[in-house]
Amino acid sequence: EVQIGLRDLLMRPATPWKQWWSLGEGKGKILMTLQFLSVYEGMLRMNLMEGVGLVKPDLVGDADVYVTMKLNDKVAKKKQKVQSKVIDGGGINPVWKGGEMLLMWVTEDACFEGCQVELWDQDLGADDHMGGFSIDLFQYAALTTINGDAIKERMFPVKLKKGKLKGEVKAEVDFYPCVELEIVVKEGRNMYNPNL
Repeated sequence: EVQIGLRDLLMRPATPWKQWWSLGEGKGKILMTLQFLSVYEGMLRMNLMEGVGLVKPDLVGDADVYVTMKLNDKVAKKKQKVQSKVIDGGGINPVWKGGEMLLMWVTEDACFEGCQVELWDQDLGADDHMGGFSIDLFQYAALTTINGDAIKERMFPVKLKKGKLKGEVKAEVDFYPCVELEIVVKEGRNMYNPNL
C-alpha cells in the first residue's frame, strides 16, 4: 500500500513528483512519477448576492429582476443557459436573499470563450434588457489550478447595450476544475513475489 499526499502534489501542478515508494518491509520499492495535468474543464458556480444602482428600465414601477448566464462552446457547437429566480419589485437594487446559485459545466474549449451574464426586467410582453457583464473563465480556472483559489466575491460592473456602465452586481464566482492525475511507474526493485 502506497499513501500519497495529494495536497503536496496539488500545490505544484506543473512539477512532476518523482520518488521511490516502499511497498512495505521486505516487499521492495517502486520508482513513480506523479503529476497533475492542468485541466481547464469543470464546474462554474456563481452565487448572486445583490445588484447596486442598476438602470431603471420602465418609467413606472420597479423592475422584476432576473439574471441569465450563457456559455457558448463553439467547438462542441453547444450553448448552455441558466436563469436565476425573479426578484419581484427588486428595482435598481435587487437582493437575492441567501444568494442565488447558478451552476454550469464548462468544457476546456468554452473556458477560453468566457461566460456572458445578462440582467433582465420581467414584463408581461418582451422582457427589458438591463445590461450585462462577462466572466473571464480562463482567469478563474488558471488561478484555481495554480493557487488552489481564485478571487471569490467581487463587484461586476454592468455594461448597457451602448457600452455605458450603469450599476454593479455583487457575486461570488468559483471554478471547480476536474483533475487529471497521471501516474507513471518507472521501475521496481526487490519486489515481493507471492508465489515463492
